[in-house]
Amino acid sequence: MLYEEFENLSGVTVSLSYYTEVIEPQYTAMNIDKTEFCTAWVKENKSGICKAVAADLRRLSSTACMYAGAKSQVEKSKEDAAEAIRERDKVKAEAHNLKYDLDAIAEKLENAEKDLEIARADREKYLQEVDDLLREGHNSQEELKALRAENQALKAKLYDMIVAA
Repeated sequence: MLYEEFENLSGVTVSLSYYTEVIEPQYTAMNIDKTEFCTAWVKENKSGICKAVAADLRRLSSTACMYAGAKSQVEKSKEDAAEAIRERDKVKAEAHNLKYDLDAIAEKLENAEKDLEIARADREKYLQEVDDLLREGHNSQEELKALRAENQALKAKLYDMIVAA
């Protein structure tokens, strides 16, 4: 007799393991018709059926509790994952903003470096102009000294001419 036949003929649902370990060996040992066996088995095992049903109920209750706990754990995990995703997205946004800020700073630094190069070139140009002006000033002083000396010589010559006249 098959497991499904036993359930249909007896109207009792038992676990497959209980059927194969207990009921099937009993049926095989008794050489009677399936229907007679199922009727006799139900009569003889009413209290056993109740115990089996109670055991099945306990097992199902335990399974339901474990399922509820697992479901709760899954929901918590989903919430944790959603929070982690939100946090990741927030960090990504902050990283994007920092990259944008860094790019802006790099551009400002590049512009400052260009301005510094221009200022250095201007400084060199101005230093050259100052050197040129100092040289011109020195030359002018030399020319002035020469003109003064020439002026003194002309004055002396003029004086000599006046005195000689």
